[in-house]
Amino acid sequence: MERRLFLTSNGLSNPTLKSEFSSLAGPRGELNSSLVCLISCTKPQSRSRKSNPTQGWFNSQRFSTQEINLANYPPGILERKLGKAGILWFLGGDIYFLHQQLDRLHLHDPIQECIDSGIIYGGNSAGSILATEDFSAVALHPQNKPSIQYQADCRGFGLIPFLPWPHFIEDNYQELILAEATELGTTANIVPIKDGEAIKVEGARFQVINKPESKPTAQERDLLTEIRFTITMVQKLANEYNNGTRVATNGELGMLTAQQRQLRTLIWQLKQPNAHRFQTSAWSMLAKSFELLVEIDKSVERR
Repeated sequence: MERRLFLTSNGLSNPTLKSEFSSLAGPRGELNSSLVCLISCTKPQSRSRKSNPTQGWFNSQRFSTQEINLANYPPGILERKLGKAGILWFLGGDIYFLHQQLDRLHLHDPIQECIDSGIIYGGNSAGSILATEDFSAVALHPQNKPSIQYQADCRGFGLIPFLPWPHFIEDNYQELILAEATELGTTANIVPIKDGEAIKVEGARFQVINKPESKPTAQERDLLTEIRFTITMVQKLANEYNNGTRVATNGELGMLTAQQRQLRTLIWQLKQPNAHRFQTSAWSMLAKSFELLVEIDKSVERR
């Protein structure tokens, strides 16, 4: 039986992903059962997890959902429970702690057997990464450094021959990390996915599902215009300082401070609802402007 997987960056977060997942799952009667096991792994000291939109969607479709926190179970209990499900959905979190608990419960082989028997595998973030053969390359990103002292291999379930790379943003920094991960990684291929995207797997075939691009609102266009204007002004200042045509004064330093405050305000606005529509280009421009401000500060110190 062909393996069926749906690997997301941040869950079933938009209508496109929900529709594509529904087409993968097929009619309810074709599933092993209508039970969806939502598998997580929360550390004892962690606060309770926020409500999950993926779980909410399954409930709205009249699936029976059951949350399973691996940290709460002893070995030998979950195999039968997972085998009765129609869908195993691994939620995100600390991939190293999740991997540790899977090792403790000896679940790698049983879960692979579940997927080979026709049960659908779904995942958010870390849950998507675990479907691969080896995820050691993800530690190259500073945000993915192991958060627990746990010496072990980074063996995933081995369900796919590539490494999903969730929460990807098209900027120079992540591109460099991705290139290094591709070079050093043990997997055959790295497939980046952004928030709102997913990898749909049917047997040996897979495709990246993209959400439709929405047009920016008038407010978002105004914000982008303001960002571009700010960066233009900073670029002009940087050129004048570096060419020696402008001498630093207290007024100039005050101008720099004002520019920095303005950029911080713009960053805050980018975090507001709907910012994802233009976040990639805006963050890229903001990063460039901060680099220019650093150059100006250095030139001021030299004078």
